[in-house]
Amino acid sequence: MKDLITLKDWTQDEINHIIDESIKIKFNPKHYLDSLKGKTLLMIFEKPSLRTRLSFEAAMAKLGGSAVFYDLNNAPLKKGESWEDTIGVISRYYDFIMARLFNHDLAKKIAKNSTIPFINGLTDFNHPMQVLADLLTIKEKFNNIEKLNISYFGDANNNYTHSLIYGLSKYNVNFSIVCPPKEDYMPNEIVMQHIKKNNKNKIKIIHNANNIQNQDIIMTDTWMSYHINDKQKEQRQKDLKPYQINKEIMSKSSNGYFMHLMPAYREQEVTTDIIDGKQSIIFDQAENRMWTSMAMLIYLSSKK
Repeated sequence: MKDLITLKDWTQDEINHIIDESIKIKFNPKHYLDSLKGKTLLMIFEKPSLRTRLSFEAAMAKLGGSAVFYDLNNAPLKKGESWEDTIGVISRYYDFIMARLFNHDLAKKIAKNSTIPFINGLTDFNHPMQVLADLLTIKEKFNNIEKLNISYFGDANNNYTHSLIYGLSKYNVNFSIVCPPKEDYMPNEIVMQHIKKNNKNKIKIIHNANNIQNQDIIMTDTWMSYHINDKQKEQRQKDLKPYQINKEIMSKSSNGYFMHLMPAYREQEVTTDIIDGKQSIIFDQAENRMWTSMAMLIYLSSKK
């Protein structure tokens, strides 16, 4: 693969390679100090970011390269310059492109027109780099990804859940998506078709949060993603409150871990005692964004 657009396009072997290389880099970072010496990454941002920007900037710096932040909201593209022309120019200046966008079709257009590796940092449909970090975190805790019981609670009609489905469907895991029985909170139709075709009865949609117990991993995400209008907040809080990760939910999986891609809104999708508690591994998860970014950049550098 020259690009990372979604994990649907990647094989288990390719995903495992990124995870295994991330572990090698994490345990011996000095060995990789010059891996991307002289290389440059252009980071295109349409959506706000903390972890995506900082993890990629740190990754390039630790590998001997450099990263440039490009704010799309103040770009000539907003005044009519075509993406085809812009990407043609960028491909002559840089070695990699990473973009955090609203529209997933735009990510595909950039990859199609780019002659250098493209990484999807996030779109409204997918968030593959986050799930690679999650898979690394899970492997660190269990030494394996297979045969685990993993649950995601909350709004499942979002880029994170879609990427979890694509990523976890590559493995023999029991993945429960625990969400309200409303279309607005269900994975979109494209992803639902993927579940039907690939789940082998391992991916389930469940609406009663009380039915979930003995989980190895419990995950959630914010109820108010960037694209959601504030006017929906009151109704969404009402709909999603039964899916909050709290002491009652975690007590049914006393040996399990809690994961959250962040930003987290305490006392909404998760209570403070859980996010700060002994079962929480959210900062391991956040740190691993950097190591998987390093592994991904090295891997794609070899595919140019």
